[in-house]
Amino acid sequence: MPEGPARADWPDDDPEGCYPILLYYRHTELVHVTQLADVPPGFAEQWRSRGWQDLCSDHGVDEQMALPLHVGRTDHEAFVIGRDGAYRADELQLAGYIQRLLVCVARQIEVLSQQCAGATLVAAYETVLTPREVAVITLVAQGMTAAATARRLAISVRTVHKHLERAYAKLDVSDRVSAVRRAMQLGLLPEPPRRPVPLATTGRRAG
Repeated sequence: MPEGPARADWPDDDPEGCYPILLYYRHTELVHVTQLADVPPGFAEQWRSRGWQDLCSDHGVDEQMALPLHVGRTDHEAFVIGRDGAYRADELQLAGYIQRLLVCVARQIEVLSQQCAGATLVAAYETVLTPREVAVITLVAQGMTAAATARRLAISVRTVHKHLERAYAKLDVSDRVSAVRRAMQLGLLPEPPRRPVPLATTGRRAG
């Protein structure tokens, strides 16, 4: 396997701003598994002219495939795999399956990291709830519908209902409200903040 280029051999500029696949994603808003060979030539002009393509080819990674998790205007997250030679259609298809799984995992981690502390994960373990079931209950507690929860976690509505059914059985409840209340009692979800009670005021009636 060829060794990676030393940092001193890199072109002076940052490759991110001219990376063809990222430019393609941001321009078309089509975020799916893509290899450099399938990106329209116009997106690769700066990549070639600034020497990045030659540098990659010299080190045996003239072809690259991206598995995007998130692409925004100012931030992005993806796995990029490189090798010598284009990827076949069946390899791209397999990568597409893997990418969808990675997106599901990334979104689940996002929900759990925003809502769950270490004690929550311990409580989930003791209740035998899976991380996915905790993520679904967390979003339900926020008032999300099954459809909204499915979109957030990149799963189907049917899968959301299946996770809810299993969570109900483990929590020994029969509806969402009871499930959320039970999850709070067990420490799986934080208690809602209490609203401050307004202080009573007295005043004199003008005479």
